[in-house]
Parts: sequence; C-alpha cells; structure tokens
Amino acid sequence: MINIAGDTHPGRVRANNEDAILFDETRALAVVADGMGGHASGEVASQITVDTFARRDAQATLADTLIAAHRNIADHARARPECAGMGATAVAASVDARRYRISWVGDSRAYLWRPGAGIKQISRDHSYLEWLLSQGQISEADARNHPQRNVVTQGLGLNEPQPENREGDWQARDRLLLCSDGLSDELTDAEIDGLLTAGTDLRIAVAALIDAALKSGGRDNISVVLLENNAPLSGNAAAGAQPSWWSTLWPILAGVAGALAVGFFLYLSL
Repeated sequence: MINIAGDTHPGRVRANNEDAILFDETRALAVVADGMGGHASGEVASQITVDTFARRDAQATLADTLIAAHRNIADHARARPECAGMGATAVAASVDARRYRISWVGDSRAYLWRPGAGIKQISRDHSYLEWLLSQGQISEADARNHPQRNVVTQGLGLNEPQPENREGDWQARDRLLLCSDGLSDELTDAEIDGLLTAGTDLRIAVAALIDAALKSGGRDNISVVLLENNAPLSGNAAAGAQPSWWSTLWPILAGVAGALAVGFFLYLSL
C-alpha cells in the first residue's frame, strides 16, 4: 500500500503561486511542477503540466508524459503571445511496493529517505549551478547563496528538454520526497532529514517541511509531496513487530508451572 500527501504554499514574498502539484494514491503517481514566466504564465505552465499527468495513459512513461506536457505548454504559448517564454520545471514519480521510478526536467527535486540511513537526493538538477559544481568551480557551501542558483538549463515549454530518469528499490517505511526549489533552496539536506526522521504522519511531515521553509525565509513558492511505502514488514523486522504465538504463551505457562511448584512444596511441608 502506498500513502501520499502533499501541499503547496506561495511563500512569504510572492503574491501568487506558480507551483502546482498532483498526487493520486490509486495510481501511485505524484508530480510537482514549478512554473516560470511571470504575468500568470508560470502558473499556467505548471497547471498544464499536472493536467497532462492527470490525463496520462497508463502505458506512457513518466518521461513521455513530461514531453507531452512540454508540447502542450509550447502550443499554448504559441497561440497566446502574452504567454511567450513561459515554462516549468517538474519532477514526477510512480511507485509500487518494490520499485520507484522518477523523471524530471529542471531543478525540481526527488529525495529518498530510509529509516536508519537518512536522506539522499536521487535527482540531479538541470541548472547552471549543478554544472559549476560538476566542474569543481564552486563548493556546496558557495552554491547555497550563489546569485545564479535559480538559472535552469532545461525547462518544459522551452527549447527541447531531455527528461532524466532514475529508478530503484524501495522498502517498507521508505519515503520519497518531491519538491520545488522553494523547499530545497531554504533547507539543507540535514534539516529535511531531521523533519522526516521524526516519524510523523505524512500530512504532519509535509506541513512541518513547508513551515520550516517559511521560517527560513520563504522567498519562493514551496511545494512538497511525500510518498510512503507501507508494504508489510518482512524478515526480522516483521518478527520483531509481530510476536509469535509461543513468545506470547510461554510466560503464561511459566507462571502456571511456578504456581504448581510452590503448591507442591507447601503440600510436602505439611
């Protein structure tokens, strides 16, 4: 069983929210889209993205659906000159009890969180900053306050994006986090990890992440979707979580045997 929760917030600086999210437990599907373009065009682009996923054919891959969203945004902009230049970054995930699959364009991110192991970013930003990091020209510390940290090298509706894909195993109680850069720009991986490690209900965890990003500045729109693998625990974990009938019964039998022994001793003492 897969549980999903999500929310989006305009932040403390911007009047409108250009992010859009979609999550569907029945289809085990989630999307975060971050619009670009201003003059309401960004929020149109992000909404077109999630609408495209809402109509997604079950046989289509996540990458195929991102390309379909790209074409829908480009078509919309061509028909409306006031929307010229609009676009969106997006990250999408589909999961089952054993595997996760993600696909993304731009700097909207995906993280995997595992109890006892912590958090790991599993997407790689399509951004100028990521290129500088890969070339060793700046450090991670430099990146957090770099003036060009929001410059993306790919976007839906812009040029010809090439979605990147990842997939892997996930286990019972693992969590998959999708977010816009309004979260990842405000919080470090360690701060995000700390909020997920709390072991809270998904909806509470989503609210805590957004609240922390707001307290850190809330300079951009903030979107968060969390997916949790609620498959039954197996192996030693299951044995520890659900005691066997013998482990439940033996204390009772031991107590009865002890009482009989005491009674027999008293009988011999008479």
